[in-house]
Amino acid sequence: MGSATFVHICCMKKRALVQPFQKRWMTYTACGNQESLLPPLILLHGLCEDHTVWDDIVPTLEPHGPVYCLDLPGFGESEPPEEIGMEAYVWAVATLAREQGIQRMALAGHSLGGYVALQSIANLPDMLQGVVLVHSHPFTDTPERAEGRRRSLKILEQGHLERFVRQLFPGLFAPHFAQKHPEMIEKCIRMGLRQPIEGIIAAIKAMQSRQDHTSTLVRFAHPIMAILGSEDNLVPLQETRKAVEQAPLSEVHILEGVGHMSMFEDRQALVEHLIAFWKRLASSNLSR
Repeated sequence: MGSATFVHICCMKKRALVQPFQKRWMTYTACGNQESLLPPLILLHGLCEDHTVWDDIVPTLEPHGPVYCLDLPGFGESEPPEEIGMEAYVWAVATLAREQGIQRMALAGHSLGGYVALQSIANLPDMLQGVVLVHSHPFTDTPERAEGRRRSLKILEQGHLERFVRQLFPGLFAPHFAQKHPEMIEKCIRMGLRQPIEGIIAAIKAMQSRQDHTSTLVRFAHPIMAILGSEDNLVPLQETRKAVEQAPLSEVHILEGVGHMSMFEDRQALVEHLIAFWKRLASSNLSR
């Protein structure tokens, strides 16, 4: 009996000039099953991360469909954004789609990447077939969070990248996981230390000025899924659940014992939810 085959593109790194200014370069990887009926899936990383944060899950995703991992402007090998604001990251998503000839796509965004995905719903509604928020939410900063961002900017503007990164990552994991897997914390710290300080500052300022997207969710006519951690100190669990469930086609999954980093803390659950959601997008598209 023959086995099923698919046209596979080994992960290739690509570069493009970000529209509309065409002055700054962005980098992304492209891989996966190019004959699949599933829409292209674009993975968006969080603050102080780059596309490599998805390295351990992409091999499981790519047999199912086309997968793209973007270095958001100012992170990885992408140059800092031309302008500060969430729209600068949305332009990078749109540029990737244009370069690859993608008309409809699915976005999965972790933390900051989720904010970018929500802004993409507002700016690129006709290009989106589905959205996944991975440890992200639609709200603006609370007063406490806003103060934390101001403190972070002060540290970074004084040039203390290592201090900022080493303070950031340990608190993103559930305490029991952090204690058991200090090597994962160090892996993330090394990733954070690779990021340009200018890019981190730009992203924090963009998050400070981002808009509330609760009404954006209500207007979104396509499937949206939130993957949340029960021990995530950055995402208000019940408020986010309630907001996402206001969307017409929504689902929420809470990963027990997980903090803000399920791609390390519970990779299997994250991948299973992503693949199931992704496959449902193909089914809903065929039924129209």
